[in-house]
Amino acid sequence: MDRIKVIIVEPNKKPYISEIDNTLEKLQEIVGGFIDILKIENGVDLIINDEGKINNLPPNRYLPNDFIAGTFIIAGGDNETGETISLSDDVLEKYIDYFSIENTSCDF
Repeated sequence: MDRIKVIIVEPNKKPYISEIDNTLEKLQEIVGGFIDILKIENGVDLIINDEGKINNLPPNRYLPNDFIAGTFIIAGGDNETGETISLSDDVLEKYIDYFSIENTSCDF
Protein backbone atom coordinates (compact mmCIF):
# COMPACT_ATOMS: atom_id res chain seq x y z
CA MET A 1 0.00 0.00 0.00
CA ASP A 2 1.31 3.44 -0.93
CA ARG A 3 1.71 6.15 1.67
CA ILE A 4 1.60 9.86 0.91
CA LYS A 5 2.79 12.98 2.70
CA VAL A 6 -0.04 15.47 3.33
CA ILE A 7 -1.00 18.35 5.59
CA ILE A 8 -3.86 17.88 8.03
CA VAL A 9 -5.69 20.99 9.26
CA GLU A 10 -7.95 20.60 12.29
CA PRO A 11 -10.15 23.40 13.68
CA ASN A 12 -8.32 25.74 16.08
CA LYS A 13 -5.01 23.90 15.66
CA LYS A 14 -1.83 24.46 13.73
CA PRO A 15 -1.62 22.41 10.53
CA TYR A 16 0.73 19.44 10.63
CA ILE A 17 2.43 17.11 8.18
CA SER A 18 1.42 13.47 8.26
CA GLU A 19 2.26 10.40 6.21
CA ILE A 20 -0.95 8.46 5.59
CA ASP A 21 -2.16 5.42 3.68
CA ASN A 22 -3.27 6.51 0.23
CA THR A 23 -6.80 5.07 0.43
CA LEU A 24 -10.28 6.51 0.18
CA GLU A 25 -11.07 4.99 3.58
CA LYS A 26 -8.17 6.82 5.25
CA LEU A 27 -9.14 10.16 3.67
CA GLN A 28 -12.73 9.68 4.84
CA GLU A 29 -11.56 8.73 8.32
CA ILE A 30 -9.49 11.91 8.64
CA VAL A 31 -12.23 14.31 7.44
CA GLY A 32 -14.98 12.37 9.21
CA GLY A 33 -17.19 11.45 6.26
CA PHE A 34 -17.61 11.56 2.51
CA ILE A 35 -14.95 13.60 0.75
CA ASP A 36 -15.00 16.34 -1.83
CA ILE A 37 -11.82 17.43 -3.60
CA LEU A 38 -11.25 21.08 -4.49
CA LYS A 39 -8.28 22.13 -6.60
CA ILE A 40 -6.55 25.12 -4.98
CA GLU A 41 -3.68 25.34 -7.45
CA ASN A 42 -2.10 23.21 -10.12
CA GLY A 43 -1.11 19.94 -8.45
CA VAL A 44 -2.55 20.82 -5.01
CA ASP A 45 -5.92 19.61 -3.73
CA LEU A 46 -8.00 20.47 -0.69
CA ILE A 47 -9.86 17.39 0.59
CA ILE A 48 -12.85 18.28 2.74
CA ASN A 49 -15.85 16.61 4.33
CA ASP A 50 -18.56 16.90 1.66
CA GLU A 51 -21.26 17.24 4.34
CA GLY A 52 -19.27 19.25 6.89
CA LYS A 53 -21.66 22.20 7.00
CA ILE A 54 -24.80 20.03 6.84
CA ASN A 55 -23.48 18.00 9.80
CA ASN A 56 -22.60 21.19 11.72
CA LEU A 57 -18.88 20.47 11.93
CA PRO A 58 -17.00 23.38 13.52
CA PRO A 59 -15.72 26.15 11.26
CA ASN A 60 -12.06 25.60 10.50
CA ARG A 61 -10.67 28.17 8.08
CA TYR A 62 -12.49 31.05 6.39
CA LEU A 63 -12.68 31.82 2.69
CA PRO A 64 -13.66 35.22 1.25
CA ASN A 65 -17.42 34.46 1.31
CA ASP A 66 -17.49 31.02 2.89
CA PHE A 67 -15.69 28.70 5.30
CA ILE A 68 -14.37 25.15 5.52
CA ALA A 69 -16.16 23.06 8.14
CA GLY A 70 -14.28 20.36 10.01
CA THR A 71 -10.87 18.84 9.49
CA PHE A 72 -9.43 18.98 5.99
CA ILE A 73 -6.41 17.64 4.12
CA ILE A 74 -4.05 19.33 1.69
CA ALA A 75 -2.59 16.78 -0.72
CA GLY A 76 -0.95 16.63 -4.09
CA GLY A 77 -3.09 15.92 -7.11
CA ASP A 78 -1.76 14.33 -10.29
CA ASN A 79 -3.34 16.38 -13.07
CA GLU A 80 -3.06 13.57 -15.63
CA THR A 81 -4.34 10.61 -13.61
CA GLY A 82 -6.46 12.37 -10.99
CA GLU A 83 -4.67 10.41 -8.26
CA THR A 84 -3.94 11.81 -4.82
CA ILE A 85 -0.17 12.04 -4.32
CA SER A 86 2.40 13.39 -1.84
CA LEU A 87 3.13 17.08 -1.58
CA SER A 88 6.66 18.27 -2.32
CA ASP A 89 8.66 19.76 0.55
CA ASP A 90 8.34 23.33 -0.77
CA VAL A 91 4.55 22.98 -1.13
CA LEU A 92 4.33 21.45 2.37
CA GLU A 93 6.14 24.48 3.78
CA LYS A 94 4.00 26.93 1.78
CA TYR A 95 0.67 25.55 3.00
CA ILE A 96 1.78 24.91 6.59
CA ASP A 97 2.44 28.67 6.71
CA TYR A 98 -0.64 29.61 4.68
CA PHE A 99 -3.08 27.74 6.93
CA SER A 100 -1.33 28.53 10.20
CA ILE A 101 -3.64 29.24 13.13
CA GLU A 102 -2.69 32.93 12.96
CA ASN A 103 -3.95 33.00 9.36
CA THR A 104 -7.46 31.61 9.77
CA SER A 105 -8.78 33.40 6.70
CA CYS A 106 -7.72 32.41 3.22
CA ASP A 107 -8.10 33.72 -0.29
CA PHE A 108 -7.58 31.16 -3.07
